Amino acid sequence: MTPILNPIYDASFKFLMEDTRAAKALLSALLKRRVTDVVPMAHEHSDSVRDRETGKDLGLYRLDYTASIETAEGGSESVCIELQKVWYETEIYRFRKYLGGQYSDPRNMEPGGRVPRHIIAIYLLGHAISETDSPIAYGFGGSLTDYNGLPIELNSAAVGGYGDGKFVRSLTHDIIIVQIPRLPAKPRNAAERVLAVFDQRRQSATDKHVIELPDDAQVGDSALNNRLRIGLGDKELRDKIDVEMEVLTELELKNAEVRASRREAAQCRREMEESKREAEESKREAEESKREAVESKREAEESKREAVESKRKAEESKREAEESKREMERRTRASVEALLKAGLDVETIAATLGLDEAYVASISEGGATH
Repeated sequence: MTPILNPIYDASFKFLMEDTRAAKALLSALLKRRVTDVVPMAHEHSDSVRDRETGKDLGLYRLDYTASIETAEGGSESVCIELQKVWYETEIYRFRKYLGGQYSDPRNMEPGGRVPRHIIAIYLLGHAISETDSPIAYGFGGSLTDYNGLPIELNSAAVGGYGDGKFVRSLTHDIIIVQIPRLPAKPRNAAERVLAVFDQRRQSATDKHVIELPDDAQVGDSALNNRLRIGLGDKELRDKIDVEMEVLTELELKNAEVRASRREAAQCRREMEESKREAEESKREAEESKREAVESKREAEESKREAVESKRKAEESKREAEESKREMERRTRASVEALLKAGLDVETIAATLGLDEAYVASISEGGATH
């Protein structure tokens, strides 16, 4: 195994990219086009974190370059490259702010000062993103479509319009996203082979400063590997990395606490939402029970009204039946009395009217009494 300096730390990464040959090799592999010249911007941007114990500044660098790259047609294009290595998750707003600075920087002009350089933003991420599991992802901003979504072929040569054929590229940028944790153990292309020096699975088990590469030269790049072998013997550089590692360890602990707090908060939110859902379900069931009780009461009252009405009708029918019976008896009696007056005997009247002789006799006797 061949030991090299671990470039994941800001100090070692800056040391690596200060070497022109190494910078060209890394950028060429990512751009998939040969970088013929690369020049760091005159002003280096950096964020700083101060270690509380040592009082030293830990630089978190964002490296900006102007670079000349070969075009597909064999020509050359001058571009602005913004290279950021981010180990922990950070605010997207910061990236947007940096890009805004590149767009508004008057130095980002092609030779001659007429047309702004095309911007290429490269992000080396020490964490994964949710949108894709691809270790290297490309986004190109200089493409157009027509109203129907069909791609428009751009003419890079001046055709009499504004911008010398570079209007679109001047107002857009490309992005290259590298997800270091998703790099494959066995590189599959030139970019993955160069980026293998960042793969933390190759970190030495005894020294986090060190990445161990196989001796078969299937990973890394000679320019990067040579530069990082030199850095391995630089004691001052290793001391800077030690300070950085202390701060990063503390940040990792804080990030772990934040992640744990977020998980707990998320769990609390889920439990609260579940309790709210159960309360709403209970309320709905109570309202349903209340509605059913009201409906049952209404049905009971309706049944009671129907029972009262049935009873009333029954009593009315009973009264009518009794009244009919009395009317029948009155008429029968009147008929018997009329026949008795006519001089018919009891037996004949009973037979004629289909009555019991005793009944006819009782009427006859009653009339005789009167």
